Amino acid sequence: MPKDCEIVENILKGEIEMYELLMEKYEGLIKSIIYGMVYNEEVTKDLTQEIFLKAYKKLKQYNPRHPFKSWLTRIAKNHAIDYLRRAKYNTSLNEVNPSNFSYADEDITLQEETKLKLETAMLKLGEENRMLLYLKYHENYSNTELSDIMNIPMKNIRLKIFRAKERLKKILEGDEYFKSYKEVANG
Repeated sequence: MPKDCEIVENILKGEIEMYELLMEKYEGLIKSIIYGMVYNEEVTKDLTQEIFLKAYKKLKQYNPRHPFKSWLTRIAKNHAIDYLRRAKYNTSLNEVNPSNFSYADEDITLQEETKLKLETAMLKLGEENRMLLYLKYHENYSNTELSDIMNIPMKNIRLKIFRAKERLKKILEGDEYFKSYKEVANG
């Protein structure tokens, strides 16, 4: 398979069907990143399509000296943050909050409940902190990649990650579910 920069070069020369190669390669990553921001499957699908369309339109701006993956992730990050900012005016956080799901169903396991509670806590973080933690710990981006994607100076990236983790920790400490879990774990 050709390198991303070679594919982009061919697309810019008129072989637009090659864009499908990039879409196939990065669709899972982009969906994962977007879902980690919005926690809604339908919105994730729509935003993923919008992101690939936006990236296609901006393809001439791509600099092949940098990884295509980072460039595309930055577009996804910015698009997701724009969506979330627009959504704040149209809906309340409670309407999309995973904590509104019923935990009374017997099908929901402890692990699923923990995941839903964690998603709820993540939604309480600001968009930048949520994206930073998601890319770092779910997608395993390096600090260098995060610096590039998030447009944060490299010297500040560790501090930003630390502060985001501290904010999440405070949110989780305020949740009764995690308080009781911590008490049980500590014996």
